[in-house]
Amino acid sequence: MADFLEVYGKYLFSKLAEENPKLMKGIHSTFDMLLNIQTAIHTEVLKLHTDANPPRFEE
Repeated sequence: MADFLEVYGKYLFSKLAEENPKLMKGIHSTFDMLLNIQTAIHTEVLKLHTDANPPRFEE
């Protein structure tokens, strides 16, 4: 299962980077993405869906 998750994570990250280059600017790894998901992704979700309630991460 761990191998599958690693392969899937790499695939998902590469697809996100390919489909959303502006959102992924300055993000070079899955770890970077997780650290910046609140500003990089959730902000865009809220622009499209003003009633959305994405989770907030504490540092």
